[in-house]
Amino acid sequence: MSDESTAPSDTATPPRPEEPIAGVARGASELGEVIERMAGYGYGEDFTAGLDGDAAVLRCPVCDAAHPAGTFHRAWTVRLEGASDPDDMLHVSALRCPACGSGGAFVSPFGVNVGEADAAVLLALPDVEGSPPELPA
Repeated sequence: MSDESTAPSDTATPPRPEEPIAGVARGASELGEVIERMAGYGYGEDFTAGLDGDAAVLRCPVCDAAHPAGTFHRAWTVRLEGASDPDDMLHVSALRCPACGSGGAFVSPFGVNVGEADAAVLLALPDVEGSPPELPA
């Protein structure tokens, strides 16, 4: 007796490797690799989103202060997609604190998974000034 559900289908199409998309790293382990590489380029701190009233702010752990998100220098941004679910999207920006100059990462979900403070920061960040250095693809 054979199990038809596991039998190979003559009409099945073999899976195709996905084409890389510029600025999009794939896989669950990619965030760690991106963060590690960012630290190597001088962006080793972790900026966290917040709200000051209605204003989007990022907290710098070095000068221990919150600054308006729009005042940070944004060197570059990459987008990460989940390995098993492309809807698990993350935004990762390399930023410099406007007060102390420390470099760090701002990591946030985007799309349906973004929270209020993260969404406000994403909208307030200045334009990207450059392309990311070689990161995992």
